[in-house]
Amino acid sequence: MVHALEITHSLLKTDGLLIDIHPSGEPPLIEAHVGGEVLLAGHLEETNDFVEYFEAGDALTDVTGCGLFALEREGLFTFMLHAPSIMALADHLEAEWSDAVLREETIERAAALMGEPGEGKEIVLRESVRIARFRSSGK
Repeated sequence: MVHALEITHSLLKTDGLLIDIHPSGEPPLIEAHVGGEVLLAGHLEETNDFVEYFEAGDALTDVTGCGLFALEREGLFTFMLHAPSIMALADHLEAEWSDAVLREETIERAAALMGEPGEGKEIVLRESVRIARFRSSGK
């Protein structure tokens, strides 16, 4: 990852900006939203324990440490994925997030919390995402 950031640095103009957006590495929550209530059903896991997000953070620390980029600003925001049912979320994750693990206990709890299908009910995956702006040093 450091190599990719070094290449990015070489392609940017002096004083150019790099915007980094990646998940924080905290397991996303799985919530049942039922009639205005938010009920925790569990959390999503990954087969690799979110290691790539920590590696991305380490790579950014390395390139700021050697002076290629300077961190100007950073923050967190919440990404939310809405689904009409836990099985719809499971199908989406299977198709789009290859290393996602939705435990059977979480599926069962979410289904129990949702009860019968109806208006005002949905499953929400809530994920904390890091965003940061870096300025190229021109080195």
